[in-house]
Amino acid sequence: MPTQLKAAPVSTTTLPASPSDSTASSLIMARLGQIMDMDKSSLSRRERKDLRNELRDMKKPADGRIYVSVGALILIVLLLILLL
Repeated sequence: MPTQLKAAPVSTTTLPASPSDSTASSLIMARLGQIMDMDKSSLSRRERKDLRNELRDMKKPADGRIYVSVGALILIVLLLILLL
């Protein structure tokens, strides 16, 4: 039985899918830093609400998914049945 295992360390770093992904994430991080450094006590109620909405929108993933409603899905299926 070996007393020592010599295995190479496993790298857990992940690369972005494309250069635009890293650019977009760096822009989001820069904007987040600006918002965190801001003096929010001098902002009006409307401006604070706009900042909260902007932060909420940043949290939503922008992965390019397409969402289809149930009505549109039924219409697509009916059209496919009629055409095929």
